Amino acid sequence: MDADGPAIEARSLSKRYGPVAAVDALSFAVPRGSVTGFLGPNGAGKTTTMRLMLGLASPTSGTATILGVPYAKLDEPLRRVGAALEITGFHPGRTAHDHLRITCLEGGLAEERADAVLAMTGMGGSANAKVRTFSFGMRQRLALATALLGEPAVLILDEPANGLDPAGVAWLRGFLRRYASAGGAVLMSSHILAEVAEVADRVVVIDRGRLVRQGSVAELTAAAGERVIARSPSVAALRTALERAGAVVAEEPNGSLAIRNLSAERVGEVAAAEGLVLHELRGETSSLEDAFLALTGDVPPVPPARPDAEGP
Repeated sequence: MDADGPAIEARSLSKRYGPVAAVDALSFAVPRGSVTGFLGPNGAGKTTTMRLMLGLASPTSGTATILGVPYAKLDEPLRRVGAALEITGFHPGRTAHDHLRITCLEGGLAEERADAVLAMTGMGGSANAKVRTFSFGMRQRLALATALLGEPAVLILDEPANGLDPAGVAWLRGFLRRYASAGGAVLMSSHILAEVAEVADRVVVIDRGRLVRQGSVAELTAAAGERVIARSPSVAALRTALERAGAVVAEEPNGSLAIRNLSAERVGEVAAAEGLVLHELRGETSSLEDAFLALTGDVPPVPPARPDAEGP
């Protein structure tokens, strides 16, 4: 195993299903001691990539390595990498403790690890409850507990915040930061972009199986640029004047305008020249969501109004 290289690395990784390229010449790396967010629209190839990383599918071409070697060549793999891709593989009649104990026996781990990870994931009080009684969020915690049994150096997690309540999301954020601070590496997919921005050091964005961008969260949001928010009782006239001045303008749900390509000072000057009143004018740094949508074009369409819809 490579003691100095990336914790996870994909090199020209591809997976085809007939004519469909689920993953297409994908290359990226996950450093040790970091949390890397793995982002992409639905169907972008994130789960397929994770399955390739874990040897659950074979690549058509290219390589995927963990700690420098393919997953199948890891010695004591449960002690090297923990994964939570699905939360449907639990026997409903087993208790949480029994599920973990059996996993320990299968993986050659000390049974005492079951109690340790239950405490670590806040599930000590549910150790003897049967999985069939668990909420979606509790199954998520049990999946993470299972991944942690071998005290691995790498975690690969598919949508780990799904189903967690706000307290659970906050707990997961703190846990992942502590894990990375201790030298662990995390690759996590998520559609909760605000949460990724809070916890991730880096992000990898893919679309249609291909790499779109990788880098730090700060790098991606800086590349998306800043925007100006303006609110006016003469919103239509303001929009027309700003677009004439070269701005790219979008109307927000609350009626304010989101403006790019013009500074806040210039927006104020345009409004003043037109004699338009402004109720609000401020600069705003782009969010990870802004950057993601700009990179992938994954903007949901606005549904048309129903012809029979009643007015206010």
